[in-house]
Amino acid sequence: MASGVPVSREVAVLPTSNYPVQYAGRGSDGRTPMFSQTDFYVQHEFRLGTRAIQLNATVQNLFNEKTATSRFSTQLRSGNGLDFDQAAFYAGQINIPALINAASAGVTGTAPSYQDPRFLLSNDFQAPILARFGVKFIF
Repeated sequence: MASGVPVSREVAVLPTSNYPVQYAGRGSDGRTPMFSQTDFYVQHEFRLGTRAIQLNATVQNLFNEKTATSRFSTQLRSGNGLDFDQAAFYAGQINIPALINAASAGVTGTAPSYQDPRFLLSNDFQAPILARFGVKFIF
C-alpha cells in the first residue's frame, strides 16, 4: 500500500518553449487515491530420479484493482505558453491566475487559451490483472 501521488496544477509559460510551471505549489489539487496491489507467486518442484521439473505461476494485481495513478495537471489547452517579463516573475511580481484569466478571455493579444477539458481527470491507471506460468527443467 502507498499513499497517492501529489497532484500539482501547472501551466505552460514562455511561448515556443512552453515550460511547465506549478504556479499553485506542489500538491495544490490533493493526491491521487491510495494505491494497493496484491501479487501472488506459487512454485512446486517434481523430482524425476536425478532430474526435476519446476512449475510456477505468478499473478500480478490479483484482485484486478483499477486505481488511478495520475491526473492530467496541465490547466490550459494552447499552442503558446503564457508570456510575461521573466525578471518580474523571479521577483514574485507576476500573478499567474490573473494571466490565466486574461489568456482565457483572449485579452493577451494572442489566440485565447482555454481550460483543457482533461484538466484534473484521471489519465493513468494501474495495470490490469496479469498471469504468467513457467516450466523449468532441472538436469
